[in-house]
Amino acid sequence: MGEDQRPLVGAWSVRGAETERVGFRCSRARHRDTGQAAELCTVASAEDAERAQRLEQAGELAMRLVHPNLMRVYEAGVAQHLRFVAIEARSGETLAQRVTARGKLAFDEALRWLEECTRGLAAAHNAGLVHGAIDPARIALVPKGEAKIDGLYAGHRRDAKPSAAASRGTGDAAYAAPEQRAANKKAELLPAADLYSLACCFLYAVSGKAPAFGKDGAAPRLDRLCAGAPERMVELVARCLRRDAGERPVDASALLGALDSAVRGGAEEDASLQAEWDEEMSWAAGEKKRAAKAAAPAGKKSGKTAKDGKSAKGTKSASAPADAQGSAVAPALPPFDEEMFGSEEAELALPETRSTARPNAWKRWITVLIAAAVLISVLLVALPSGRSTMRAWFGGEKSESLVPPRAETTAQLYERAEAALLDPLRLGQAEHLLALVVAREPRHRDASAKLASARAALARQCAQKGQPFEALRWGTQAAEVGLAPSELANERDTWIAAAREVLLNALLLERCEWNRDGSRVRFTGRLSHAALRKLSYGGQDVPRDAAGRFDVELAVRSAQDGLRLEAEQGVEATRSLPAQAR
Repeated sequence: MGEDQRPLVGAWSVRGAETERVGFRCSRARHRDTGQAAELCTVASAEDAERAQRLEQAGELAMRLVHPNLMRVYEAGVAQHLRFVAIEARSGETLAQRVTARGKLAFDEALRWLEECTRGLAAAHNAGLVHGAIDPARIALVPKGEAKIDGLYAGHRRDAKPSAAASRGTGDAAYAAPEQRAANKKAELLPAADLYSLACCFLYAVSGKAPAFGKDGAAPRLDRLCAGAPERMVELVARCLRRDAGERPVDASALLGALDSAVRGGAEEDASLQAEWDEEMSWAAGEKKRAAKAAAPAGKKSGKTAKDGKSAKGTKSASAPADAQGSAVAPALPPFDEEMFGSEEAELALPETRSTARPNAWKRWITVLIAAAVLISVLLVALPSGRSTMRAWFGGEKSESLVPPRAETTAQLYERAEAALLDPLRLGQAEHLLALVVAREPRHRDASAKLASARAALARQCAQKGQPFEALRWGTQAAEVGLAPSELANERDTWIAAAREVLLNALLLERCEWNRDGSRVRFTGRLSHAALRKLSYGGQDVPRDAAGRFDVELAVRSAQDGLRLEAEQGVEATRSLPAQAR
């Protein structure tokens, strides 16, 4: 099947068989205009309203989240009655696949991806999005890159109405928080539930098996699963696994700070104590050297005096009677010098001792830090961009682009829509804004007329791109808001003919065989198209599997019967079967 004949979902061309990803039907896809490769997850609202609601609530918010530790969401929307999200194509293996294939991870490696996942989760929590279904299959280990969390597009928005389905989540129950496993619970899903699941995944990584909880719900300790784990990490993991959500860290930002303190704080404290001990020992060694150096001249002098006394032994002197009486002789003193003491008003400057030098150094550093903090605060307040800079410093990882936009009036929305209508590349934005205006004020005549014209223009654009079903859908929506049927009558016939050709080209008939008397026929083939609603032969339905393949044997009611294809927007086509061999 050529590139133009592949099934389309919006502007995405499906390129592979469907697989399961986070509970959704996913397949490889490529954007028709940009060529961007992605994985397309779809769900029909009529078949699974709960999953479609999750995509609607979290898909658009996840699309605005761009973080190196989160799987990117390129687009979220509705096409061919399917709600879909286009996600970054996964490369490498998941944590579950890695542990299953090669066993448990080293503690340092597991700690590295735990920090990376916590950073990505902090960005999601700051944006108001809770994952609710983290397990080893949702953690992707990118080759020669950072770990990434998958599945945020099916998460839960904090501002959404609480529901039992959202609280339960869709991940592995062995990694779900206790409040998610409670039956019939419609409580708010908090970020603390994600921290519980992330801690369980960390235990799985370092032990190679899912964590086993006690009968009373007691969590396993990290030091029993991984020998040599730091005590601070053992306490932090135990805190994240508390049964009461209020006893865990508030969100991933708080966990990131505690994790940084647990990993690096202990090492920095040990290094500080070692440096202080080395400084004390070096000072003590210096004091001993100075004392030995000061004592050396006195020893030499006393030795010389003793030698002189030995040489003068037996001689007579005037001091002999005094020595005989045992009185001491005072040494000679230098002449008195008044300048060596200075004036009486001058203070006597004493050198700093070790007991006074350290407190004085701390005081000087504290004074310098306080002065620098005051100067920076004054500059931030004075600069025009000071407030935004302070929000970037003290607001954690929360980006200003993720803050919900302020409410706009109907007049402002209409003004933006008129500006977008002038650019053919912004017709989709103009249609969205005009739809909001009509929803607020249904009697706004100008908005309704321009909305109909915008949808008609979108229909013509889709027809030019070779998307007849999209063109028919936009044409139908244009007629719903007041477009005259005659304006697109001729073009609609052309689009229906093109859509019929697309359906026939999508049908691949591999084999067609009749029995001997021609009363039954068996045919095998494949037909996978998002717009197809029914496939039949002679009024008999032809069942297909998930990949669109069929292999059936049906009764022949008429020789003129063929395979009948019925699609959305009233498009029908008939494929005649090969003539029966005689």
